[in-house]
Amino acid sequence: MKKEIPLAITFISGFLLVLALFIPHKPFGNLEEIFNDWYIIVSGFTMLLGIDSLLEYNFKKIRRKEKDAPYSLILILSFFITLIWGVTEIVRTPEHNPFSPTSTFSKYFYNSIFMPLQSTMFAILSFFIASAAYRAFRAKEFNSALLLVSAVIVMLGRIPLGQGAAPYVIT
Repeated sequence: MKKEIPLAITFISGFLLVLALFIPHKPFGNLEEIFNDWYIIVSGFTMLLGIDSLLEYNFKKIRRKEKDAPYSLILILSFFITLIWGVTEIVRTPEHNPFSPTSTFSKYFYNSIFMPLQSTMFAILSFFIASAAYRAFRAKEFNSALLLVSAVIVMLGRIPLGQGAAPYVIT
């Protein structure tokens, strides 16, 4: 019952939104606006709940002095620095959206934090795929061959030579 009720609410909401797309007359005409307003409200509360859970969990780790406590401290400090930085940008220039791609906050965050983290994650992923592909070389099943082909395509897509060789295949 715990899973069925939220699933039913989600299905009915999605069905009504699709119905409102095809029937723009009353009572379905303004459903999209109503649902968008509710989406903003619910996502705001969800964000607050997630922030509360994140901080509570990591503060507990720090208080208990667990072995991962320094990482929790770094996470909390990073969270508050980013929050203060974003709010300061909003207060300093209220007419300008600090999360637009042209703002200095977004540019700095994207170029100095997000891009290096993304590169690191892709490097880790490539080693994982390479090790899985190596294991697939030895296996002689269809699933292993499929894994090997997908690993080769992904690895070719991440290097300039592969992108230049087949730009129509690898995007």
